Amino acid sequence: MVQRHHRSGFMPQAWVFPGGRVDPTDALCDHPSVTGAGPLAERLGMSVDRAAGFGVAAIRETLEESGIWLGRGEPDDTCRSALHIGERTMAQVLDDGAGPVDLDLLVPWAWWITPVVEKRRFDTLFFAVSAQQAEGRHDAIETVDSRWVAPREAIAAPMLELPLAPPTWWTLVQLAQLDSVSDALAGAPWVGRPVQPVVRFPEASIELLLPGHPEHPDQAIEGYPDRLSYGATWIAWRAGARL
Repeated sequence: MVQRHHRSGFMPQAWVFPGGRVDPTDALCDHPSVTGAGPLAERLGMSVDRAAGFGVAAIRETLEESGIWLGRGEPDDTCRSALHIGERTMAQVLDDGAGPVDLDLLVPWAWWITPVVEKRRFDTLFFAVSAQQAEGRHDAIETVDSRWVAPREAIAAPMLELPLAPPTWWTLVQLAQLDSVSDALAGAPWVGRPVQPVVRFPEASIELLLPGHPEHPDQAIEGYPDRLSYGATWIAWRAGARL
């Protein structure tokens, strides 16, 4: 996980998974060093172009924010910073021998859309992938700290020590119920439709109403809570049972 800079325009100082915006140049389904776009598109239920954009962006942003390369080969030392400031595109990095990348290795995990009350909104896919023995390090630009953390430890940490956005927290809760990387890759809870919370502000806390809640327009998603409630230092969830 990486910690966002306090000046970030969205979720400043929050601990997040590496990721970021899909660029138009990420739709590389026809690039010779990009494979697996078709199978990924089938799992996501979207066009090959769009799936390739999400997949390539995930690989690119992981390199930019954490220094971890999920393709084969080894990008040279200048690739990370050049990608970050827009001097090079992923196609150029792949042409220079950093690839190939297999998008079929990305396992769809979850799909969240920012509530309409937010000024900056995102349509976000979460993927699981084995990083093997990668070390990783934050970029010291958009992210100011980084660490490998066990999911159970992350959700047990005080919120002031490890502030988490609700989708990140819930993903960690899901991961904490699994015992290994292979379990996570085999048991990803992908449901093929987005979760877009409805926000309420009761008293001094915030509630995110999720599909299945009486005040949410969408049907329930199996395995998901119907509400996330959190204040300054805590998050709890309710779905008929508690962890």
